[in-house]
Amino acid sequence: MSWDEKKEEIEMYGFHSPEALNQWVRACNYHRGTNLNHKCKNPSACMERLNLAFSLEMANRGWE
Repeated sequence: MSWDEKKEEIEMYGFHSPEALNQWVRACNYHRGTNLNHKCKNPSACMERLNLAFSLEMANRGWE
């Protein structure tokens, strides 16, 4: 995946905070919605990452 494709994917999910992006990219491709054929080995950890990414993004936007 090229940088432009990756940037477009990140912008699609609306994360602008570096901390949120760091958490989001640590989730697997299946849970990020980029490869639905991927078999996640730890779904609870992925969901934890995505929830944390969302929380960090909201905090960055002033929603605490």
